[in-house]
Amino acid sequence: MLKNKDVLFILEPSDTLKQKVAAMKTEVANTIGAYESRYSKAHITLWDAANLSPYLIDHLISVNEKYVRAIRPQTLVAGGLNSFSEKFPYTVFIPLEETSTIDKWFNELYNAIKQKKRTPHITIAKGLQLEQRHSIFRLFTDLKINESFTPNGITVLVRDTFDHNSHWKPHKTLYFNQ
Repeated sequence: MLKNKDVLFILEPSDTLKQKVAAMKTEVANTIGAYESRYSKAHITLWDAANLSPYLIDHLISVNEKYVRAIRPQTLVAGGLNSFSEKFPYTVFIPLEETSTIDKWFNELYNAIKQKKRTPHITIAKGLQLEQRHSIFRLFTDLKINESFTPNGITVLVRDTFDHNSHWKPHKTLYFNQ
């Protein structure tokens, strides 16, 4: 019997930005201690779902692939530090530069995968108390990140739903129109 899976559709930033985010997460852990998302690699989540059959995941991929393939790659710029301050527990993240071109591109991307649009960002830490959030902003007062990168597609990750030791593994990449 096939095990149900959690699925995650993501955009991957450049290796340079992944390394910078990993270093930031280490600094955060040294400042506030353990926190949710400490060991997650830098990415932009487009869509996630839990407890899906492998057949449904493969069906979703095959349905979405042709639409994603019609989208041209877009250069994105990540920089600064922000948080979702209206929601507790708090999330601190690196936002993406917002322009009408990038907004249009993300709208096209979310339409292609038939999902509700999210605020695109790269999470540094989530599940934070207010004081932890303040500590992170103090830590990175002089942060100078302005990294551009061009994702070549959507990476689909999966993990076993009911295995608490399961890690995200690459399942497939849905490539943009090169």
